[in-house]
Amino acid sequence: MGIMQDKRRVIEIPLDDIYPNPAQPRRSFPEKELLELSRSIRQNGLLQPLSVRRTRNGYELIAGERRWRACRLAGLDSAACIVNSCSDKQSAVLAMTENLQRQDLQIFEEAEGIRRLIEEWGVTQEEAALRLGKSQSTLANKLRLLRLTQEERKKSAKMG
Repeated sequence: MGIMQDKRRVIEIPLDDIYPNPAQPRRSFPEKELLELSRSIRQNGLLQPLSVRRTRNGYELIAGERRWRACRLAGLDSAACIVNSCSDKQSAVLAMTENLQRQDLQIFEEAEGIRRLIEEWGVTQEEAALRLGKSQSTLANKLRLLRLTQEERKKSAKMG
């Protein structure tokens, strides 16, 4: 993948110059959790920098949308960021990988994120499995979940 770091240093970037990654697999940002995180950030500061990439429009988040939202709620004007040089495809893969490593994505968010990686960014199932550290059969099983209707998804979410 060969992602280059811009001197691997942390810089402060105004929060208004940062925008969410359109390839962000997470769709749910529960307000209670964001408020808790914003209180922690007010008390302790931002412990982990946001990962961003420079674009024509400012900075696009690669990883850290929950932290970015919580910083805004905490009333901060800027946040510590690591600037990465990467393509749209690399950014999408990194966003998905970062969220999967945290393992708190809902199963359908994860499956939808994998599907989007494959379809929108031209990544094969094998390549997606390799980059995400999953077996191809696990990945295929997760993608099969997307065949469920919304009603079936709601039922399975209550069961899980």
